[in-house]
Amino acid sequence: MKKAVLILILITSSLWVSAQKIQLGPNIGGNYAIFPVGIGVEYDGASLGYNFGLSGQIHLKNKFYLSPEINFEHKVYRSKIGDSFKAIQRGSSVIISTPAKYVLGKDKNFYFYVGPYIAYLLKYDYTLYFVNNENYYQNLTHKFQRYELGFLVGLGYSRPITDKMTLFIDANYSESLYHFGSAEYKGNSKLRAIRLRLGCLFTIK
Repeated sequence: MKKAVLILILITSSLWVSAQKIQLGPNIGGNYAIFPVGIGVEYDGASLGYNFGLSGQIHLKNKFYLSPEINFEHKVYRSKIGDSFKAIQRGSSVIISTPAKYVLGKDKNFYFYVGPYIAYLLKYDYTLYFVNNENYYQNLTHKFQRYELGFLVGLGYSRPITDKMTLFIDANYSESLYHFGSAEYKGNSKLRAIRLRLGCLFTIK
């Protein structure tokens, strides 16, 4: 994890120096978690969470950009087994992504992006709600592999407000490919999410 982050920092730093234009700003939004369930387990309503962080945009050449980001994300997973009990699982992570972006259209307002991400699990817990109104809570952070590698793909729209400020709205889909790190429970379950975000970028170079 440390080596991967260091490599990303070095690559981003070298591009930062040679970039034609650099922008940086906050983003905030919500997410819908899509997670695998076992036999007899059903989804129980919308699994909605939230995310926020810092977005960057480095103009490389013509219509191509690099868009490094660091975000905090809180996901919620809701499931049930018949009428016996319901479960709410919650996971919080820090995510670093470096997607490549390509702008579309005459005014270059629309864009498409795709790239890798690496995530670190900060906390994972769940609460069971039984029919007799008893609850059971357990923190499982230490039992799961805490590092996650995956990809994301998205579409968005941006619009300059001033010479130094640009607003954007975008949506993306992500999927985990590999989990690693020491843990009691190991596996590569496909964790997916859909996000809708708002943000602004300030030109700093």
